[in-house]
Amino acid sequence: MKKSMITLSLALSVALADTATTATTAAQESQEAKAAPIATAQAEPSTSALEKIASSKFVQALAGSKVSGFAFGRYRVAGGRDAKGDTYQWRAIANIESGRYHGWALGSGIIFTTGAIAADAKSSEFSGGVFGSRAGRLNTSNDAFGINSVYISKEMGSSDKTYFKGDIGMLRMDSIFMDSNLDRGIGLVLKLKSGGLTYALSGYDQWITDALVLNFAGRGLGIQSTSAGTEIGNNLFIFEVKGDAAKFGGVGFDIAYAYADKLFNYDVFAQASYGVAGFSAKAQVAAAGLADDAHIIANGNTLPAAGTNGAQRTNLRNFFANQGQYMAKHRGVYNIVLAYKGEVGEKHGFSGKLGYLGSWGQGYGVGFKANAGLDFAGKSWFNGLTTTKEGFGLFGSGATKGSSISVAYLGLTYEYEKKYGVGLDIAYVGGNNYMPILSRSSLTSAAGTGMTSVRSQDLLEITPSISYKPLEHLSLSAFYSIFALDAQWQYVGFEGNYKF
Repeated sequence: MKKSMITLSLALSVALADTATTATTAAQESQEAKAAPIATAQAEPSTSALEKIASSKFVQALAGSKVSGFAFGRYRVAGGRDAKGDTYQWRAIANIESGRYHGWALGSGIIFTTGAIAADAKSSEFSGGVFGSRAGRLNTSNDAFGINSVYISKEMGSSDKTYFKGDIGMLRMDSIFMDSNLDRGIGLVLKLKSGGLTYALSGYDQWITDALVLNFAGRGLGIQSTSAGTEIGNNLFIFEVKGDAAKFGGVGFDIAYAYADKLFNYDVFAQASYGVAGFSAKAQVAAAGLADDAHIIANGNTLPAAGTNGAQRTNLRNFFANQGQYMAKHRGVYNIVLAYKGEVGEKHGFSGKLGYLGSWGQGYGVGFKANAGLDFAGKSWFNGLTTTKEGFGLFGSGATKGSSISVAYLGLTYEYEKKYGVGLDIAYVGGNNYMPILSRSSLTSAAGTGMTSVRSQDLLEITPSISYKPLEHLSLSAFYSIFALDAQWQYVGFEGNYKF
């Protein structure tokens, strides 16, 4: 409707201008006709102003605008010996990009998000807890509603040959490192596709990822009242190369490198995969190395500690006790996955994965998002406990010096008619992982970590799940996670998700 009104308004404006021009031209032609012989040729059929407007490339570009996004509602319940609570989570994102006019396009998006993923120690009477900084707050709670992106885009070439695209503005960060729905930056992205390879170079003056803000909360910062509008001002640069498996005999790869000034010298991710007849093998490596005297440059209203020359700086020693004594400077994770995906007839589909994940160096906090781009099984162990400490975030539990993790996992899925699905995820999590202690647990927090309510634990997650797609773009799902060994609790989730 909105797009139609814009098009009609443009049409009327141009039509009025065209009418005035036509009237002037007609008067001139009338004077000329008196002095000229009567034309014997028949005049060509005229085209109306509205028809001219409708056929113009500019209006066709507006009519070719693309809208994409999703909306979901979630309900989570935690119970058992070590946990208790329930919570809702709601999120809606809509992105629009105009059609191309000589290769140029405008794009923007809106976001609404509120609620929490983790249910422990929460009550559905209060649905806050997403934290983050994706949009302005409606009030002092965690409700967020606002603009998700505003940018200008230019593309050249053909997508099946050599193709170039550049975006500049406030962007959704699209990289193996990032969650493109929630992570944002102000900067420039350049992409080039040629010969089965995709190159991407991006630079951001200001940026933030959802997982890092949640990590800040896990370090004790009062995110609800102080982090609205959180941003990191350490200039960030990312270079990524992807190889299309279809162009390289079934071998695909993705290599990415990131650098943030005065924060980390490197954050790298690399993966290679090979597939044949439904079977595939994948190897992944991720690593990060913090800069000497690493610190975060940020708005003084969102993170503590003032710096010099008017800049607001927060040393990472604020997140780690005793001036960084417990900060892991070099961290690394590796992951090996064997997978299968296939169909029997047109109605039955099967998929499965089996793998092992481990770490090296001083820690395992290597990522900008909770899963760090790694492919593993399990639905809850890496983000369902508190969302602020577990997982592979740069400032989560894996950022503590001496931390390590090992995970053996299995994931199985069966689908019928591509509408009904059942699944089973099993994951064993070990190592010196400093996983969070839940609200009703009798475990005591480990000393010397720079964090509270964490302790190395052996966890076993067993999660059966079901799903149903009544419509092409609508899916309904539920899961039931059972945790055993050092933590004993249950985590139940329901979700409705519509994508457009």
